[in-house]
Amino acid sequence: MIINIPEEISIGNLEDILLAQNKDVSLKRYDIEAKFSYETKKHTRNLVIEVSAQTRKLLLDRRDKLGWQICRI
Repeated sequence: MIINIPEEISIGNLEDILLAQNKDVSLKRYDIEAKFSYETKKHTRNLVIEVSAQTRKLLLDRRDKLGWQICRI
């Protein structure tokens, strides 16, 4: 799950933005599959993603750039 994503991030463009802005992580295309997003009671948006076990280890407890925000994964 990616926490507190900006409004301009959608299921369709998440992978492109994540790969372009976070080149220090050795991710490849199709490593991340966005499933759905939802809004919390505090009016923040979270996005649920599906990844392999190896990709999960790379992304766990990181803070990555998405748009103009730093988001926890």
